[in-house]
Amino acid sequence: MKQTITFILALLMAGAAMAQDDNTYEKQKQQMMERYNQMKGQTRQKYDDARKKANEEYAAFMERAWQRMGVQPAEAKPKEPTPPKPPAPPAPEAKPKT
Repeated sequence: MKQTITFILALLMAGAAMAQDDNTYEKQKQQMMERYNQMKGQTRQKYDDARKKANEEYAAFMERAWQRMGVQPAEAKPKEPTPPKPPAPPAPEAKPKT
């Protein structure tokens, strides 16, 4: 009887320990997810900042390039398109007299 009671108490204590381990695991899992999400947010912010900086530099580069080229206004498009002229027929070759 004493052995049975000892065995039952041991099982209960083991079950309580396992429940605590599960709770510890869940806490660790939660902490890891929080750290991962924080790292993910920081990485995304760094990427967004780098892309914004690259786009601003490119826009400035293009603006300087267009200023150096001295852009002229576009030519006005004719109101009625004119059909292209057909090519001239080839000149007849002179045949030698024999």
